[in-house]
Amino acid sequence: MLIRSVLLAFMVCFASLGTAQKSIKKADKLLSLKAFDLAIKNYMSIVSMEPENAYAFAQLAEAYRMTNNPLDALKAYEKAFELSDDLNAEYQLNYAHTLKKVGLYGQASSWYAMYTEVNSDQADYWITSNEYAKELLQAAEKYDVIAYTGNSTESDIGATFFNDQIVFASFREDLKRDNDKKNESYITRKGNQLYIAPKELMADSSVSFLRPDHKELFNLGPLSYSRDGRMVAFTRNNFTKSSNYVFSDESDMSIYFAFTDPTGDFGAAKPFPYNEVEYSYAFPSLGFSGSALYFSSNRPGGQGGFDIYVSYLRDGRWSSPENLGPAINSPGNEITPYFDGEQLYFSSDYKQGLGGYDVFSSSVVDDGWIPAENMGKGINSPSDDYYLTKDQSTGAYYVSSNRLGGRGKDDIYVAYPMTQKEQLLAMEVPPAVNLQELVERNKPKIEEAVGLSTDLVEPSVVAVSSSETIMYEEALFDLSGATLTGIITSEEDDSREVYFIQLASLAQSEGAISNYSNLAGYGNLYRFFKSSAVKIRLGYYNSRSEAESLLPSVKSAGFNDAFITADVLSVSNFELLNASSTTNSYNPNAFRDHYAAESHYKVKLGAYNDPLQFNVEAIKDVGRLEQWTKGDWTIFVVGGFQSIEEAKKAQIKARNRGWTDAELVVDESGVLRRVTTR
Repeated sequence: MLIRSVLLAFMVCFASLGTAQKSIKKADKLLSLKAFDLAIKNYMSIVSMEPENAYAFAQLAEAYRMTNNPLDALKAYEKAFELSDDLNAEYQLNYAHTLKKVGLYGQASSWYAMYTEVNSDQADYWITSNEYAKELLQAAEKYDVIAYTGNSTESDIGATFFNDQIVFASFREDLKRDNDKKNESYITRKGNQLYIAPKELMADSSVSFLRPDHKELFNLGPLSYSRDGRMVAFTRNNFTKSSNYVFSDESDMSIYFAFTDPTGDFGAAKPFPYNEVEYSYAFPSLGFSGSALYFSSNRPGGQGGFDIYVSYLRDGRWSSPENLGPAINSPGNEITPYFDGEQLYFSSDYKQGLGGYDVFSSSVVDDGWIPAENMGKGINSPSDDYYLTKDQSTGAYYVSSNRLGGRGKDDIYVAYPMTQKEQLLAMEVPPAVNLQELVERNKPKIEEAVGLSTDLVEPSVVAVSSSETIMYEEALFDLSGATLTGIITSEEDDSREVYFIQLASLAQSEGAISNYSNLAGYGNLYRFFKSSAVKIRLGYYNSRSEAESLLPSVKSAGFNDAFITADVLSVSNFELLNASSTTNSYNPNAFRDHYAAESHYKVKLGAYNDPLQFNVEAIKDVGRLEQWTKGDWTIFVVGGFQSIEEAKKAQIKARNRGWTDAELVVDESGVLRRVTTR
């Protein structure tokens, strides 16, 4: 009987082991086939049954990384290395790359250093690249960057221009075709489609399909039109919602050409004669009037994965592709070239940059390409930045990016280059003050001005979980007696139309409101982003009659050209410059009572002498933005998080966007205290 029980237990154990091995093989196969969503689902099932399986956690991290989900990838990597110190070294390298991609450069350097034992040259290269990324982040601002108002909650990529309109590829599901009405899953089963829209979306304009229902619709693009608009080149792609779009071993992307019609659509397409079944040819950019083709390919003989090539149209034939050489290409991947007639722009995941893919530029000198230069922060971020094009009419750059904090998985951003004068002015703007440095530098004055506690308190343990201890430390800022002068919440992003009194229209990088401060009693001052100009507006008012009743007073204050305008109340296209003491009646006590049931975890961004230097546009989508004023100082805080994990994600986003000193804090009845975890 005993022998039978032992044998039965052994058979059950052996069967479970066999089932687990089959599950791992299945998940690994799905990962190799780039079926990432299914792979993630299978790895999640495995780790739920085998919480000590380090390999499954490492593979789960890889799947998350390949779907551009860096925060979940980091959690899985951390768990894998916690369970085992004997994992493949490639996991170490990819973990370091992921840390860099969310702007955690210090931790990334530590893991790159560990890779020295495997490949010291590669480790040294990535450590140097990491240090260069920190320098890029500290450089002066070169661009005013805003998100394109036509972005969706899915991926929007590859902006190009046709007849002063923007054409791009998207996975959005907010527009329906006739086929969709017959089969609700029709659109979700397919890939990207092509869309056309005005460069500046207004209340009476919208995004629409480029191609009618009866044509080929899916997995085309992005597009490149010739300068005269008569010819278009495009990629037949294999993009899916869940992939990072480009892998070194791609073999099923190819380039096609077609003639356009007056709407930007195109007819029958002809293949690029050098397309090959075994390799990918993608991301075409037509130079001049279609006589040159710049593209990416992983064909043999290149510098690494995907390289940039050029082919010329001569006597009706395309010449043999020429590799642009090591000044442009690297051992990594170079993709999405764009040639404007003088400059070549492209993205690389290997050349030194902020992280992920960065955009670079180069030009020809003496029949050779000069070494490519990084385009800098704003156009680039720690995440992936690609598909750069240039609007020749305005000089603005359009770039696609999956940077944290966007509306969708990939978004289109518009970057307006600053003039030399504007750059100098930006350099002169004092950065946000590090509150702890203020305490050390001038304790008595600061303590009196902003209520900072200069005495450190004993750290107190306030929460313990299975994975970390949360501690509250120094009191950083006392909000008692402070005035809540501004708040922007996601609740305001309801796309409803309201009324404003427009005061001025200024160049994109201007918009200081010192000349309008005497109007604060009539409403809040807003800066609206409208293409290459900004509008200074007063408001907002829920009815036109309310705005009309105030307009005479505004004009009598010296603003004779002021007028009433209606616009959509959406936090994606405006910036609160200041708040009046009467309009919208923000009461600090009522505010605290209203949010008393919420978690009190927040992210402290910084304190400013001049709150107008704070870039609301760059952070308002991360959480509830609070602007508190006390004495001569204004402090900006992001709140509304249900857990410390949500607050941590917001902290990473804030650091990626330039608030390198962003700190986790807890609001204890108006006193902000630093939070640390261990």
